[in-house]
Amino acid sequence: MVTKKAVQFMMLAIVAIALLSGCVTTNTTSLVESPYGQLAVRYAVLRFLADDQAKVDAALKMVKQVRTYVSAAKDPSVTAIEGKVVGWIVWGDMHPADRDLLESLIGLIVDDLKEKVGARVLDEEGVIKVLTYIDWIESAICKAKT
Repeated sequence: MVTKKAVQFMMLAIVAIALLSGCVTTNTTSLVESPYGQLAVRYAVLRFLADDQAKVDAALKMVKQVRTYVSAAKDPSVTAIEGKVVGWIVWGDMHPADRDLLESLIGLIVDDLKEKVGARVLDEEGVIKVLTYIDWIESAICKAKT
C-alpha cells in the first residue's frame, strides 16, 4: 500500500527533477546562476538534512573545513576539493537513499564547478568562484536549521 507521505515525496522528487532539467533549457549551465538550479539544489540539501540538527551541524562543519582547505591549499583544484569532501563524509552510517542523494548532489556541484573554473589548479579568480559557491551552499544549509 502506498502511503500519503510516499506519494508526497514522489511528487516533490518529480518537481525537483523537472526544476533541475529546467537548468538545461535556460541558456545558463551553472546551478548557481540558474534559479531552477538553485531551487533544485536547495531542495536536495533541505531534503537530505530533513530538520535533523545533528546533520545540519555536521554539514556546517564540513563547509567550514572545505572553506579552510580551499583558502589555505597551495594548489587547490576542484578534483582535490571533491576528494577531501568525499573523504570527510562518514558514509557507513548513512541510509542508502541519503547516500545516493548526497553522492548525486556532490556530483552535480563538482560538474558545475568544473564547467565554471575547469579541472586545473585554481587561480585566484577560481578560488574566489569556489568560495562564492561554498557560501551559497552554506546559505542553503542554514535554511534547514531547526
